[in-house]
Amino acid sequence: MAREKDSYLHSIHCSEFRFNGFTLLELMITLSILSVLLMTAAPSFTQLLEKNKVKNISADIEGFLLQAKSESVMRNEPLKVKYIRDSGDITEYHNDGQWVLALLPASSVASTISNAKSDAIQIILGNKYKGINFKVSMSSYLTMDSSRGTPNTTGQFYFYITDSSKEVQVILNRLTGRIRSCSVTSGGAYEFKPC
Repeated sequence: MAREKDSYLHSIHCSEFRFNGFTLLELMITLSILSVLLMTAAPSFTQLLEKNKVKNISADIEGFLLQAKSESVMRNEPLKVKYIRDSGDITEYHNDGQWVLALLPASSVASTISNAKSDAIQIILGNKYKGINFKVSMSSYLTMDSSRGTPNTTGQFYFYITDSSKEVQVILNRLTGRIRSCSVTSGGAYEFKPC
């Protein structure tokens, strides 16, 4: 009787080990289904990353301009918003991240990135946005009025990632000082409405 129980227990344990795990066929089917799902999700994931990059640069520029307006009124002195590159035309697109957007005292003569970093009241470093095509419409700088916080001219900041038809701009209105972000294209881009 003891021998029968022993062989019965032995057969139970042996049968449990026989059916553990996946077969090679099951593993291959599972991996192929997962790879198809990942391939369909990859394009939407890159679009999501691009949209977040554009929204981040837009929000940073809007916040920077709002701070520039407030700072000039608070200090009761005109301040300059200046876009600086060490090389290349500032009115052309560049995606190397070698630029700064600096809020400077009106007396500042900073013309290089290192000078702007030392003189700046506030600064946006372009290396955070490497890979984003960026340009401005102003040839030199904006001067923020000390009493109203409005610029002396309209400031426009343009950017896109890979597709120039999805260009977005941040506009600082000269008369009202209103800051807004919008899509340059008529259909909108990255959830920004057309201008």
